[in-house]
Amino acid sequence: MSRINWSVLFLTGICLIGCSSSHSYLSPGSVGQNTQRETTNPNTARVAHVQVGVTLNGKDLSGLTAEEVSSIINQMARASEIPAVDAHKIPEQKELVHDREGFKINVVETVRRVLEAKPNEKVEAVVMPMKPLIRYDDVVANPPNHSRLLATSSTPILDIKPGRVRNIEITAEYVNNTVVKPGQDWSFNKFIGQPTKDKGFKEGIVYGDGGILTQELGGGMCQVSSTLYSSLLDAGLQVTERHAHSKPVAYIAPGRDATIYTDKDLRFVNNRSKPVVIKAWVAQRKMHVTLYEME
Repeated sequence: MSRINWSVLFLTGICLIGCSSSHSYLSPGSVGQNTQRETTNPNTARVAHVQVGVTLNGKDLSGLTAEEVSSIINQMARASEIPAVDAHKIPEQKELVHDREGFKINVVETVRRVLEAKPNEKVEAVVMPMKPLIRYDDVVANPPNHSRLLATSSTPILDIKPGRVRNIEITAEYVNNTVVKPGQDWSFNKFIGQPTKDKGFKEGIVYGDGGILTQELGGGMCQVSSTLYSSLLDAGLQVTERHAHSKPVAYIAPGRDATIYTDKDLRFVNNRSKPVVIKAWVAQRKMHVTLYEME
């Protein structure tokens, strides 16, 4: 699918807004040839009223005052603004969503051009881009561009049965390149979702009720949540929900594990002033999680 030309859509939207009214906005006595110009500031050639026949994106603004023009353009700006979109992850999706520039009307500059326009001049709204704060290319870089290391943890994969290893790899893919904004409450279960065969999960060993070992779909996911929890502790991020395994696990020190299940989640809040990026991957029979703070 081809990429959407957001700037074309934005300009089309402005035109539709600007051309939606057939009212000419004429003020009695203000459309003659002797319209007065402001003289308080010799460096600006503004007029007290808009000259005859001046249009903005097809809308006739003849005779309007600066206050009226400003009100109309502010309304156009609010209705046509396309906000910038930061790079982000959607729950239960592995891929990071690309950032996208936004667009909005430069109200001050557009008002100036309208007020300084000559009779019958056609003025177009001045459009300026809105830059996203979190760029896709910055996040996917390893380490992320413009970032600093907060914490890193690694745990050995002791049970190397193919199903369990694959479950760890899949879970890491869901966590990797996650961006958590300041104040955001992040949930492991929300962003990874239930392990299903459609997602590629296999059966693996888990601790069942009473600490009994059993085979379940997704066995091994807890090693990812535990490695992440260990990094969260070292980074000083605010953990709001965490559950220990019913029995100690061999791949991590006591007190640093975090089991997850349908009714057990790992949650934390980014209590820092800048976005946090989570890197998660499997290499050399180890599960790795590193946390970075974007500058």
